[in-house]
Amino acid sequence: MLEQLNWPPLQQRRKQKRLITVDKAINNSVPIEIPEYVQRPSYTGTRSHSNTYIEIRAHYEQYKNSFIPRTIIDWNSLPPDLGQISAADDFRDRLQKITV
Repeated sequence: MLEQLNWPPLQQRRKQKRLITVDKAINNSVPIEIPEYVQRPSYTGTRSHSNTYIEIRAHYEQYKNSFIPRTIIDWNSLPPDLGQISAADDFRDRLQKITV
């Protein structure tokens, strides 16, 4: 049925929604704030985008698979040009075009 509707798998759709939510929070498009313990690194390399965050080391599986730690890993792995888009609609459209 997914093939007939031309929908991506549920896992991919959930990942895209998490990334879109973080993008909106970064650009203040939704009333969600990034927690204070989520910090940006002092140095970003040439292969990453400027909006990367320090990954949170979780000791428990429940927290490791929760929204913030899981999404930070996915966010940091975005291509550099995608991580710097400020318009929410442009980000969503470009995210859906690449295979995340």
